[in-house]
Amino acid sequence: MRRLSIVFLVTVFFVWFSPHHNVIYAESSSYYPLIVQLESHVANYWDNFDLTDQSVSVIHKDKHIYRLIAPNETIGKQWLNTLKNDSKIKYVSIDEQISVNTKIQATELQSIQQHYLDFIQLDAAQTIEQGSSNVVVAVLDTGVHPLMQEYNPRLLTGYNAIDDSHILDDPNGHGTMVTSIIAANLTRDGFKSLTDEVKILPIQVAEDDGFIYKSSILKGLQYAIDQQVQVINMSYSGTSFNPLEDELLTEAREAGITLVAASGNDGTNTIGYPAQYDATIAVGSIDIPQVFSMEHLLNNQLPLARSYFSNYGEELTVTAPGSNIAAYATYEQLALASGTSFAAPFVSSLAAL
Repeated sequence: MRRLSIVFLVTVFFVWFSPHHNVIYAESSSYYPLIVQLESHVANYWDNFDLTDQSVSVIHKDKHIYRLIAPNETIGKQWLNTLKNDSKIKYVSIDEQISVNTKIQATELQSIQQHYLDFIQLDAAQTIEQGSSNVVVAVLDTGVHPLMQEYNPRLLTGYNAIDDSHILDDPNGHGTMVTSIIAANLTRDGFKSLTDEVKILPIQVAEDDGFIYKSSILKGLQYAIDQQVQVINMSYSGTSFNPLEDELLTEAREAGITLVAASGNDGTNTIGYPAQYDATIAVGSIDIPQVFSMEHLLNNQLPLARSYFSNYGEELTVTAPGSNIAAYATYEQLALASGTSFAAPFVSSLAAL
């Protein structure tokens, strides 16, 4: 009877989640992905099977979490409704798509502009602490430019959570910019990064267009936890609570990892996710005057303002410079951009130090 039950479960799984008429559906603009977590008494059976069909992939085998791809929205919603009422399913949701937090399109710079480093007194800070090469910051983002990865010894071999490989690229540029703020390791152009010794583990969770599926975030977070990093930078923002993401972030925090997330760029009093989770430090952006007096700064007499785009609210933990931040969008190109995405690495750098 038990053998028959296992066969039945396997059959039902592929009847539910394999495309009709045995056609393999590739991912397209019309497909409808779901995240499903099976109850452990059912999932134990599934551990014995190799789910390599394009419509079914493993997000986390030990936690029995899978990604299912419906060929279109109509079928996907049917699956969603069916699974919500099935006792074998612990959790099911749409695989939410969110985006990195760039507010202003990066523009090429002809000369370096980092006046905000005087505001945070970087030179004075680096006489106290330069950081340690034993400290690793995981950057979950759009990847990193190949030349940056090739010529920057502080960048570790990265992980691509989208295709489960160690091959990264960054046509988008967002992840390269975030990484270079923390640890550019470049002396040309007069550019300064915020740390000297700290290492970076780039983890690509976003597609070239900057959009990120929650399933890639879950895989990226688990990889960072498994690598025992000290800090995780998350410069992206969504609107929905996800219990699987919350559970992973809580696990990371309990393991001693500092979690830093951008608050979001909607200019509202609602902090986005993952910044809103209890385990994370939610970072907002402030504008730094181009010209200011150090005396006024030290005496707390400098008027500061929230960046117009920065989300705020009760869950906000801290603010940092996030307007007109210089960074490298490629290995060669300095760029200027604004967003809570670029405030978050200031806090990640401080945590690393």
